[in-house]
Amino acid sequence: MANAGCASAFRSDAVPSSAQLERPHSAVSSGSNKYERLSHRPALGACPIARVTPRDITATRGVPRPAHCQGARATYLAVLTWAFTLFSSLRVVSYLPTMWAIQASGDSSQHSLWTWLTWLGGNLTMAAWLYEHNGQRLDRAAIVNLVNATMCAGTVVLIVAHRI
Repeated sequence: MANAGCASAFRSDAVPSSAQLERPHSAVSSGSNKYERLSHRPALGACPIARVTPRDITATRGVPRPAHCQGARATYLAVLTWAFTLFSSLRVVSYLPTMWAIQASGDSSQHSLWTWLTWLGGNLTMAAWLYEHNGQRLDRAAIVNLVNATMCAGTVVLIVAHRI
């Protein structure tokens, strides 16, 4: 039960009080932190990931995380960051064989233009969503989605060029 203290420190904090439930949402949350809206949800694990601020990833609504959760959280975030970087880099490189195959064969009939346009739109709208929800600042995830959208756009151009 090493994590029992971590779970109990947040579970009561994650449930709004009756006074908070009676007030409109705008009165409960200052709106200054995009993660405050999620604070009413119950914790998913022993060391919850419910609320992360750039200033202090170890506090949730003023309740400090127990020491055994801080190290686990930091390790988890480091591993997640490296995994995101690795798979995002591989994803960008994975577009190249398709683009080379279309260019080398001169035949794009085996590639769905609708699919590539859908992926282009998905990446563009995700980049825009991340930009807007990050205070109109580009972060790493938004940039990755823009690069993916660029690669999808390049594939769309190749497909169209070989069909015309």
